[in-house]
Amino acid sequence: MDYHDDRKRQALRQHFAVFADLLLTDGVDAPTLLHEAKIGFVKAARENHGRNGKPASINRISELTGMSRKHVKQLLDEASQLQWSDEIAAPFEADVVAKWVTSEEYLDESGQPRPLPLDGEPPS
Repeated sequence: MDYHDDRKRQALRQHFAVFADLLLTDGVDAPTLLHEAKIGFVKAARENHGRNGKPASINRISELTGMSRKHVKQLLDEASQLQWSDEIAAPFEADVVAKWVTSEEYLDESGQPRPLPLDGEPPS
């Protein structure tokens, strides 16, 4: 095994462990993750690994992903039915924290987020 391949695998495992923890916390199981990952691989291969400015063919996607042409076609059909968005849904709490740490009305004189009481005078 090549040193760089081993390092890539190690980095992948370490990064994925953090991601897996988030998924498990949200109740996402391994079969669901694997299915969604396959769709992501097929979509990435199709859009970004074609030739001469064209989307990759089913044969090319199959070569790149290691999946059968039949499975690639099924996943492409499924992906075409999905709504894709560049905007990733963020939890409400993330929006609140982002506003708190970036909005002038919630920052102190030094530009740091000030403590916010749960009730009382604004800003709370």
